[in-house]
Amino acid sequence: MKGDYNDPKFLAATFANQDVVICTVSPTAIEAQFPLVEAAHKAGVKRFIPSEFSSDTARDNLVEFVGPVYQNKRAVIGRLNELAKDGKFGWTAIVCGVFFESECWLKNPIARTNNFTVHANRGIGL
Repeated sequence: MKGDYNDPKFLAATFANQDVVICTVSPTAIEAQFPLVEAAHKAGVKRFIPSEFSSDTARDNLVEFVGPVYQNKRAVIGRLNELAKDGKFGWTAIVCGVFFESECWLKNPIARTNNFTVHANRGIGL
């Protein structure tokens, strides 16, 4: 649907009767997720998948290495964690930035990983 991310009426209508919201905003628009997260929670959406389609933002060394974009992504995850405390709302981050992680490894061996990590709150299952 096309509409204004900052229009609560549009978001309420868009998210009504939805189980999951998959957010794919650009890395330059990470802050645009905040009204989407709030509206999804208010509309009763069960699971929110934030625009995390990158490297693992839960890793401190990557956040420090990359900077503001990852800090903003972490802020979104922080808000999702707060909202998930109600037990009716959950979130899942999809980390798939193998190319970028390999680039970081070349520049910063501390960022090297051979692990698969699933980040999700311990909220509801879907």
